[in-house]
Amino acid sequence: ETSSGRPLTDPNLESALREAGHDVHAVTTTGDLERALGSGTYDVVLANITDAPDLERVQAVTERNTIVLPAVYLIAPANQQTKQQAKAEVSKAVKEFSIVLEVPGRPGHYCALVDKAMELKLKRAQAAARRP
Repeated sequence: ETSSGRPLTDPNLESALREAGHDVHAVTTTGDLERALGSGTYDVVLANITDAPDLERVQAVTERNTIVLPAVYLIAPANQQTKQQAKAEVSKAVKEFSIVLEVPGRPGHYCALVDKAMELKLKRAQAAARRP
């Protein structure tokens, strides 16, 4: 769930990624995530924006150079203060992760962001390969 208490789901999210040829597997615990990543077939972890920093430190994520793609739910803030807090949360995530997925969104936007995450994974792998 996101910090707003809403589940990290959008009916179009999973279907858009599957239609684009991505294998989608939903997990709810760190143990489930580690088992899924242990299969070696997942490159991107789509996570609640509040969980993303912790997930980046999960051993299975770091060992496999998996990209954590934080998601934020677009909600109508109750007042100006919560609106500013939401903007600050998104800005911080963009600085930390480079890419943030906004939910709900257009199916094509979801796929484009996953593609960007895959490019970032490739760049990290190339940079790691150049290190002595």
